[in-house]
Amino acid sequence: MAGSNVDMEKLDKDIKLYGKRWWMLAMFMAFTTTNAFQWSQYAVVEDVILDYYNIKSVYVEWTAMSYPFCLSVFILPWAWLLQKFGFRKIFLLASWLNTVGAVLKLFSSSRESFMIAFVGQWMVAAGQLGYLPSRIAALWFGADEISTACSLGVVGNQLGAALGFVIPPLFIKMNEDKEITRSQINSVNYLVASCCIAVHILLFVCLKEQPEIPPSRAALEQRREKIDFVGTLKRLGTNKGYLLLALVYGINMGVFCAFATLLNRMVLRFFPDAAEHVGWIGLILILTGGTGTFIAGLLLDKFGNYKEFSIIFSAVSAVAILIMTQLIDQGVIALIYISAGSIGFFMTGYFTIGFEYGSELAYPENEGTSSGILNGIPQSAAIATTLLGSKLIELKGVHWCLYAFTFAMIAASLVASIIPKDYKRSAMKTSQHVEKQANGALTQEMKPLRPEENHV
Repeated sequence: MAGSNVDMEKLDKDIKLYGKRWWMLAMFMAFTTTNAFQWSQYAVVEDVILDYYNIKSVYVEWTAMSYPFCLSVFILPWAWLLQKFGFRKIFLLASWLNTVGAVLKLFSSSRESFMIAFVGQWMVAAGQLGYLPSRIAALWFGADEISTACSLGVVGNQLGAALGFVIPPLFIKMNEDKEITRSQINSVNYLVASCCIAVHILLFVCLKEQPEIPPSRAALEQRREKIDFVGTLKRLGTNKGYLLLALVYGINMGVFCAFATLLNRMVLRFFPDAAEHVGWIGLILILTGGTGTFIAGLLLDKFGNYKEFSIIFSAVSAVAILIMTQLIDQGVIALIYISAGSIGFFMTGYFTIGFEYGSELAYPENEGTSSGILNGIPQSAAIATTLLGSKLIELKGVHWCLYAFTFAMIAASLVASIIPKDYKRSAMKTSQHVEKQANGALTQEMKPLRPEENHV
């Protein structure tokens, strides 16, 4: 029995929480805020951009769709680089792309230079590959706070998206004097570029690869795992629960991205003089989404019912979109604020659930790979949904578009109901707690997570 106590003390020394974990999370949030801001930078003021640059709407739509496109195309090589070179180097590369893209936009204020802005936007979109909130949470946070930390990482992204909805419309307005418009576009570009440069310098100086001592037993076991990227892909590709979750997450992401991208067009169709309202509606959409994201993280840490919350958030999202479908032509702008807020709360809240549920189903695979693939491959759904929604608005009207979004979310709810409740990462925490209660020995010869494979 005395030997067991010694072993338990040894395990406790192998796990440690550092106060600097909050500083690491804050820097991650700062990066993702500057990156997410630029997602809707042009789409939210589409009418002004089309008039100023004299371009077709499809170019503006692709400034937003560049984000899901880059994730879907580059996520696999990015995940390989992440495993090969580590979190710090690859995250700094993402920040560098984000910064260079923002700086490039400084040269795009003349009426003939939209393609410069377009190229800059694609570089920024490639930088979004550094958006891995579940990885930063798993690297630095304990088992009882990992979902909350992940949700805060998502909140940073949503804060940037919120500012991206509200700030451009405040600065960039329709003007007959195009020199005024040029100055307005310049103001936004300089604001964004300066923030990106400051964040990149901060990350370069302060960002750490990982804590010296892991924060949880799950993280400790992951460090012992042999890095095998091809093996990881094979295991994830045959993990039925993970693949089903990827489908549900993809539908959620696709509908949300399409809804946000097409918000300007949908609102102005029924409220022609409400251009400024679009930005504020977008702000409400994202702020309520940030609230939903944080609450989802707290609920997961407290109850751990990943499957149940996955179904609930998807189903209520369908109801919220259906309600907006019925209200959008009633001529009351306040109703659009309320319905959009409901959509944001549940659809954005699902992102934390998806990331954390994916980590549970995929464990002991590296969260950088599992959450990266989960966030990347389904992004093709965002492109397809946006193009389909745009075409439906053009041919059939806004209501048909919103009905299609509702149907998609109902389908997501049904698929979510058949995902298994295979909470592997949580089982590590539970087994440690049970063994501690029994005063059992947890030594360096703990049972392997995958007995058939070698550990480092």
